[in-house]
Amino acid sequence: MRFRFAISALLCACALPIHLGYAQQITRDVLVSGVGLEDGASGFRCDSEGQAYRMPAIGGRIDNSVMRVARNGSTLLFKFPAEENLQAYAPTNAGLAILTVSTRMAPKDSPTNFMYRFDAQGNIMTRRPVSIHFRPSAMAVTSSGKAILVGHSEYESWLPTKYVGAVLDADDQVVQNFDFPLTATDTWTPNSQMSVGDGAAYLILKSGKGPSYALATISESGHVDLKILPVPPVSEKRHHNEWFFAPGVAVEEYHFVGERPRVIFRFDEYDLSSGKKIRTRSTLPAGFAVGCYLGDEITMFRRGRGEESSTHLVTVKLEEETLAGAAAK
Repeated sequence: MRFRFAISALLCACALPIHLGYAQQITRDVLVSGVGLEDGASGFRCDSEGQAYRMPAIGGRIDNSVMRVARNGSTLLFKFPAEENLQAYAPTNAGLAILTVSTRMAPKDSPTNFMYRFDAQGNIMTRRPVSIHFRPSAMAVTSSGKAILVGHSEYESWLPTKYVGAVLDADDQVVQNFDFPLTATDTWTPNSQMSVGDGAAYLILKSGKGPSYALATISESGHVDLKILPVPPVSEKRHHNEWFFAPGVAVEEYHFVGERPRVIFRFDEYDLSSGKKIRTRSTLPAGFAVGCYLGDEITMFRRGRGEESSTHLVTVKLEEETLAGAAAK
């Protein structure tokens, strides 16, 4: 989150085409209606239709809800009770799933976590207690309706030390608990972004002892497979921005510090099956936050010109770079 605010000045909120031998192709620009994004929103998650979802920022005015921004700029709030706090959420085939925790004092052994299943219009279809014994930080829902949760169960000096997970069936009952296959010396930390495909969930892990990233594939039976991704090492020149998922790929967004005449955002795609790098795509930044990675295009949020309180959703076409050219940067 700190990076999102620090780079906001660098991105230039305008979306004017700039010709530097590197054409920025904006194919769509729509006003985001309804609830605004005045709090510098970031950390969007996307469904298969390219609709962006976000949780409320701390201090924001969107409370006890998740907001969906459609490709046409329309918005919808998925609301849950004020006495519960959001823990994780994920798009589903029907709409959205939200996992909450109650803020009320409850008798011992009483459920404190609840799973809400919403339809595409924001209506609550089911609300069920969930019996888990860890603090979830990420969730994905497969096409069969199973939810895969990831979180931490132990703390040392207020830092999480053990990451675990659970698989829930379509009725939100725990059918399998699992651990990550890590040794005592591993310090992998899971990202909050998850994706699904072919009966499995995908999650990016970051090493605390080096500039390494791993891709975790979690099956509906709770089996976890880790693949080390060949991400270039961190340097003063290469700045990692964010991870995204798109059908079949995990995508790292990054930029080169001090690049001239204009900073370019690059996106390295890694195959979810093999972990191998496939291609690099790039574009000039067009706003303050990336919404969804769509393969040939991305969506970004920008401020309205002369209307500081308005927010626009722009769709920008990506250019493909050769792997040799990207590696030479």
